Amino acid sequence: MKRYYDKQWDQMFERLLAFRDENGHCMVPKRFPPDMKLGTWVHTQRIQYRKLPVIGRLTDDRIHRLEELGFIWSLRDDWQKHYEELKEYKKSNGHCNVPARYVPNRRLGIWVSAQRQQYKIVQTPPELRPRRSAPLTDDRIELLNELGFTWTIRSRDSLGESWTQRLQDLREFRAIHGHCLVPSRYPPNPELGIWVGTQR
Repeated sequence: MKRYYDKQWDQMFERLLAFRDENGHCMVPKRFPPDMKLGTWVHTQRIQYRKLPVIGRLTDDRIHRLEELGFIWSLRDDWQKHYEELKEYKKSNGHCNVPARYVPNRRLGIWVSAQRQQYKIVQTPPELRPRRSAPLTDDRIELLNELGFTWTIRSRDSLGESWTQRLQDLREFRAIHGHCLVPSRYPPNPELGIWVGTQR
């Protein structure tokens, strides 16, 4: 019985990994029509985590594996913490476009990506929305807007805006460094390094 459960858990973990690779985060809605089982499984992992250490089948190894994917255990409690981290990121970098795979703080990159996903859901007619346990509220949208948060990245309708933003970033880089030779891996603004490379 235990081996069967372990095999089932590993299979669901692989499905979550595929979801994360496609979407940039692990916030699968509880009711997720493309894969209802996955949404239920993710919800169950959060419940099992809350029951620890008293009861629950969630081992330390499984917790570690999920956290390595950027799994968020409490959808409500982490929002303010990540918002404060985003404010600090903006102070340091001048923008809120945290890469999804931001090495210094992977969870922040995942959280930013998740806010964009939730914003898409909020823009969807109510009858078509999946049920979420922590929807993006109007207050949170307003807080992010005040920071200059960009809701769409690399979509067709925002390419012009994105290009103009990168040009402005390049001007600022030149003002500081006296040249436009941005390294392809430029930690203060990873998107600028990539963008400059594609312009050549």
